[in-house]
Amino acid sequence: MNPFTESMFVLFAILTLGAWIGQWSWRGISLGTAGVLFAWKGQLEFLFSEM
Repeated sequence: MNPFTESMFVLFAILTLGAWIGQWSWRGISLGTAGVLFAWKGQLEFLFSEM
């Protein structure tokens, strides 16, 4: 499997978990939103480092 496809599967899994965890909140911040944004930033860095 090529690295781009593999990273898209990882991103999909992260978004799915984020949607599930996003139902919980801590101090008014959705844990899912915070986690997805953090993971998305890391995923973008990974994708651009592969180019």
